[in-house]
Amino acid sequence: MSNDYIRTMTEKFVSYIDLPLEEKRKRRETYKAKKQQNKPVNRWFGAIPLAIRISFKKE
Repeated sequence: MSNDYIRTMTEKFVSYIDLPLEEKRKRRETYKAKKQQNKPVNRWFGAIPLAIRISFKKE
């Protein structure tokens, strides 16, 4: 089991290192954009407001 985990992590690491610099920058920018897109209520109070919002939408 640990060999599979190490192999998987090594493959991910090598594939990331092999990416061109421009692709890495695009990934970082999209990550930052998604992070900034989160609503402040969820960031301040966690998943509870989200759960309440979803429960009201279902009804």
